[in-house]
Amino acid sequence: MKIPINRYIINWMIDFLNNRRQRVRVGGVTTEFLDINRGVPQGTVLGPVMFTIVVNDIKAVNLSNDLSKFADDIAIIAPVYDYEDSAGDEVENMKLWSNENRMSLNMEKTYEMIIRRKVSTPLPDHIPSIKRKEWLKLLGATMEEIPGKWDRHFEEMMKKPSRRMYILRVCKHYGFSTHELDLLFNSLIASLLTFTAEVWGGAS
Repeated sequence: MKIPINRYIINWMIDFLNNRRQRVRVGGVTTEFLDINRGVPQGTVLGPVMFTIVVNDIKAVNLSNDLSKFADDIAIIAPVYDYEDSAGDEVENMKLWSNENRMSLNMEKTYEMIIRRKVSTPLPDHIPSIKRKEWLKLLGATMEEIPGKWDRHFEEMMKKPSRRMYILRVCKHYGFSTHELDLLFNSLIASLLTFTAEVWGGAS
């Protein structure tokens, strides 16, 4: 069911985005003000909501494909069969939507990864202008081309906790209590070890 947005809220949001100007100061030199006619202010509560509204109408070309949206990151999941490969069509559709909505895609941060079992079946053709990788980091989880393989994720996951252990040692040296150290451990280290555990937990 579609719920209409109160027109007063819409007018307020439009007013929030209108008449914005920006200038830059570097080394004592200040540029002239320029009008901003697109985008939303960074660091605002409304910013992510507005962006979500803008990209809400992006749809997959093929009904068997899926789009996973999170802020300005979009992942396209497209099953590939011997008789059908719609991944390229989805990419072209995304480019077309971006052009029509005056939003530029960062092709330097756009990648393709084939997820498959250990089989000798030839890989699908490359999608033009997109680099193919054997692993990708998706919302904090390092996914590999072979499902259920989490070696790289565990390696990446352990880097930050190893560095942050130094903070605990310093705090212990300065007399932090066991309770305070426990709070630090849970917030700085344990949170990293349990992040996305719902995804990879069964593999450990």
